[in-house]
Amino acid sequence: MKRKSVLLLTGIGMLFVLIPPVAADGYWFPMVLNSSLNAPLFSLQYYHKVVTTSNSREKFELNWTSGAIDVNYHIFNEANFNNWSLGLPSAPYVSVENASTGFDMFITNGVNQTWVFVWYNPSLISTHLLGSYERYRWVEVNGFLPGFPWEALLLGAISALTLSLIIRRKIHKK
Repeated sequence: MKRKSVLLLTGIGMLFVLIPPVAADGYWFPMVLNSSLNAPLFSLQYYHKVVTTSNSREKFELNWTSGAIDVNYHIFNEANFNNWSLGLPSAPYVSVENASTGFDMFITNGVNQTWVFVWYNPSLISTHLLGSYERYRWVEVNGFLPGFPWEALLLGAISALTLSLIIRRKIHKK
């Protein structure tokens, strides 16, 4: 009886050893929820959305459609957008040509950066841009989640030893 209970309690204590440490370096926190894109997109014209980052790391998720008309979608920094709008050479960070729908996830690094999301209609038919975008900021969490692993090891060892001592006392009293 003693050996079985000690083995059982040691096994229970060893379960605590199997709990892995969990890193908690951060998570995405929503800044703006369910913002909509709803604008006319005239023939040979563009619609743009200007966003300036307020945190060191931000994520934008855009989901849009232009109906049956294919449009060009670009993401520029401010200087490249100014060049593009003047017809000068530019280098977009994201460029999708001839698409009627799109989903994009764009992550920025740096505070006070200005980004321009552009939808250009190259056709002779006007359309309407519909969609949504969500904006998130990265929140840092320092260290590990509390309780693992050394606290779990200590709790497992103490509980196994305590229960084995209690069982031993009960057996010796008989």
